[in-house]
Amino acid sequence: MASSAFRLLSRTVNTVKCGKHYIPQRNLNLHEHISLSLLASAGVKVPKFGVAKTPDEALHAAEKLGSKDFVVKAQVLAGGRGKGVFEGGLKGGVKTAYSPQEAKELASQMLGKRLVTKQTGEKGVLCKEVMVAERLYTRREYYFAIMLERDFGGPVIIASSQGGVNIEEVARDNPDAIIKEPIDIMTGLSKDQALKVARYLGFKQNNIDQNAEFRQKQLFDLRDWSQEDSRLHGGNPANFLDVGGGATVTQVTEAFKLITSDPKVNYYFFYFLHY
Repeated sequence: MASSAFRLLSRTVNTVKCGKHYIPQRNLNLHEHISLSLLASAGVKVPKFGVAKTPDEALHAAEKLGSKDFVVKAQVLAGGRGKGVFEGGLKGGVKTAYSPQEAKELASQMLGKRLVTKQTGEKGVLCKEVMVAERLYTRREYYFAIMLERDFGGPVIIASSQGGVNIEEVARDNPDAIIKEPIDIMTGLSKDQALKVARYLGFKQNNIDQNAEFRQKQLFDLRDWSQEDSRLHGGNPANFLDVGGGATVTQVTEAFKLITSDPKVNYYFFYFLHY
């Protein structure tokens, strides 16, 4: 999971009068594991996870996941957890564990301790829960948030294809890598806006109906045949092997041995994705 691939912060905001002015008042701020549950209920794929309030619960959560690697994450309402420090000396509120027992040990160093980050102040925030999640190996990381921005007078989508780093650093060093799309609170997010953000992040690709070939010949001449299923064009592949983005040198070597061991295979086509 490298870093929690995705975080959703849900809030409701009212305004309260302060002198002659009205200022926002936050009434709801949800923990990461609750936000992931909301995403999952909406059909979004999220890592498998469990929540623990004691070290033993963290052990059982890891065992239940049945994974080899885990990520133990302090559930505190503050940013910068990965670079934070617990009052007991543990550095980082997001740690990788390689066994259920190690997940338990990490949880024991987080639970009941205060985590100090750049957003908490010197007193820190007490960690009452940890989330134990399966570790996923990401090929690419993105940043996506819906924030309440005073400059836009309401919610705004802030997104970037440069995830996995502090968004503040991206804004400072490469502001063009961030898209901001205001949302009208009366009409909500439109389909056109969603597609605009998706295209900016590189998610949307043009896909033309095959039946349009007779009138879009120039466009069809631009197609990349190497990325299409050869069976659709008369080919008969003997094997297809995807070693995945987290493959090691040993795994790739064994994959080559396997796919070249078939004497009936006449040609080999290797395709490498580079990010």
